[in-house]
Amino acid sequence: MRLLLAALILVVVTAASALKVGGVVKYSTATDNIPQQIHTVTVTDDTTRWVSWTTLEPTPESAVEYGTDPQAMNSISLGRSFAFTDANTTQQRTIWIHNVRIANELKPSTLYFYRVGDSSLNVWSSTLNFTTFDADYPLLDILVYGDLGILNDRSFTQLQHEMSRQTRNQLIIHLGDFAYDMHYFNGWWGDVFFNLIQPLASHVPYMG
Repeated sequence: MRLLLAALILVVVTAASALKVGGVVKYSTATDNIPQQIHTVTVTDDTTRWVSWTTLEPTPESAVEYGTDPQAMNSISLGRSFAFTDANTTQQRTIWIHNVRIANELKPSTLYFYRVGDSSLNVWSSTLNFTTFDADYPLLDILVYGDLGILNDRSFTQLQHEMSRQTRNQLIIHLGDFAYDMHYFNGWWGDVFFNLIQPLASHVPYMG
């Protein structure tokens, strides 16, 4: 039993330190300014979107470049970042959370491409995308779920399946119980969790 528990802890620590950013598994360090944990949020209407992400060190700028052509994302919106120190962790670990509101009025039923990062450092995420809601179809296909861990993430596979078969507007509402538990391993467990859901949360509004 002790041997099994030790093996499980080793797997967990390894997973918690290896973060998948932009499709590449990357071991995070305290000097990491690469955007990760990217997700979008919508507000009262869909003419704007909020985009949030995390870096492990501060950056001079929080920027989103976007447009309808992935080769010519000529619009840019700037936002702010703030330091978050997790009081539940033994080392009082600090990360930086970036929030940007795409300020220009977005067109309905339109596919937008975007990337997040810092133009002064020339550090960017991979190119992501989202589609705005259909103004002529006011009903939304909303995926509602809760209770998602990392080691036993059975509902995540079903969520991916449901997302793949949606044909109209959509957003995700996560009712609660995240990661089990985000402060584990000095907060790295939360990083693993939010990078796990990034392929969904960066593509459709993820509300939780």
